[in-house]
Amino acid sequence: MKKQYLFMFLFFVLLTYCVDEVVEPETKSPLTLVSPNGGEIYYLKSLHIPVEWTQTNIENIDILYSIDYLENWEYLVSKIDAGVGSRQCEIPNIIADSIRIRIKDSNNEQIYDDSDGFFSIKENDDPYSIGKAKILTPCAGEVLTGMEKYVITWSNGDRMSNISLHYSLDDGMNWNEVIVDAKISSGKYEWIVPNQSSKMVRIKLTAFAVPYPITIVSEGLFSIKAVDRDKNTLAYFPLNIGDIKIFSREISDPFEVEKKLFKTEQVIIKDTLIDSEKYFVVESETINLNTSEKTKGFGFVRVDSLSKNVYQYYSNSDSEQLILNLELIPNEIYEIDSEHYVVLLNQERIITFGMEINSKTFQRKDIYGYTGHTFQLLENIGIYVDSYSAEGYSRKDNMIGAVIDGVVYGDTTRVGL
Repeated sequence: MKKQYLFMFLFFVLLTYCVDEVVEPETKSPLTLVSPNGGEIYYLKSLHIPVEWTQTNIENIDILYSIDYLENWEYLVSKIDAGVGSRQCEIPNIIADSIRIRIKDSNNEQIYDDSDGFFSIKENDDPYSIGKAKILTPCAGEVLTGMEKYVITWSNGDRMSNISLHYSLDDGMNWNEVIVDAKISSGKYEWIVPNQSSKMVRIKLTAFAVPYPITIVSEGLFSIKAVDRDKNTLAYFPLNIGDIKIFSREISDPFEVEKKLFKTEQVIIKDTLIDSEKYFVVESETINLNTSEKTKGFGFVRVDSLSKNVYQYYSNSDSEQLILNLELIPNEIYEIDSEHYVVLLNQERIITFGMEINSKTFQRKDIYGYTGHTFQLLENIGIYVDSYSAEGYSRKDNMIGAVIDGVVYGDTTRVGL
């Protein structure tokens, strides 16, 4: 009897072992949700949720979401091609922390997969969203000085392109152009402040941004304090920080067959003291219209209000050179040094930039007749024509536009500073 019980015990052990060995292997699901799979955070103005999946032999799928712990499901899209593997689904207009996504076979509701955990949709408090972009500077209460350079800055600039900037002097009633449709992604722009006093100034930024265009206005009012003309300037040679002059340039060289054509932009960017004398710093940029090559440089110039002399400083030789005297009468010779002199050739009224204006033409020459330098100056504008010649070489700059103390003359299309 004991042998019989022992045999039955061994039989059941062997049977159990054999049953474990013949368990069917797991089959891989033909549809798997990859993302979102739990823990993600989306914002309403992000507009879309990226949904990704893998599938095997599925023709079409539906994408649904639930916000009540899988009790009820709402469709996001239905019967889309399963083979694409991903879909940007429009974010539903809800705010919740208990959201799950389900993808299912459009033809077989028994084949589906849900996100493993919950994800969230929140309001637009993402500090990096376009909706949170703001103008950082100028700040409310800040006081800017007219005709000086100032850097306007804004946040989230790397998400924007094709920027337009405007300023208002009357708290947004009227807007004036700064730049239009410029490709800027740095979040900053160097602005020459208009020489107009106001305590009700705002900046407006308009941008084509991803995923939608935006317009933002500086949050608080700031001020601009206009400045008077510099006391050392005279009517025929005004020097003011922020002044812009645009010239066309033509060069004839005896060693070149063709004439060289250029466009030059000059901007007075600041003033500085050199040997206790106040000089204005002129930043210039020239583009070669034949080759599109650009060059930049700096110059230093001043006018003495007592002697009416115009001086230029050369940093490479650490020396100052007298250029001309503004108080000459016609045909009067003014000696600059032992080899150079200046004469006033004429003074007349001419019509330019659509108006009649006073003009003076000076010529600076050497006693040997090798070189000649002619300056035509306009009242309240300054150098209008600057021409130079020496032994077959000639250069002539003709002003085509300017902004002098905030007044615009002619064509002021910038070169690209």
